[in-house]
Amino acid sequence: MKSSCHFDGERYQVGLPWKKDHQPLVDNYGLTSKRHVIIKRRLAKDSEKARMYCEAVNQYVENSHAQQIDEKDHKPDM
Repeated sequence: MKSSCHFDGERYQVGLPWKKDHQPLVDNYGLTSKRHVIIKRRLAKDSEKARMYCEAVNQYVENSHAQQIDEKDHKPDM
């Protein structure tokens, strides 16, 4: 952590403590696709909940906590 710690003038920033030689993450694309379908069905039934969901996702994108990806970007680390 010492090597990744620096002060940007306002606050300190520290890199994440990743393990070396970790096992690759499993591909959960199929599971997340199914969950996406379920969420879309639920939101189609409740317009207010759908609006709130869209606002939350847009906020993630605006804050750079999330980004849209294309199907070609699906590359499991296996």
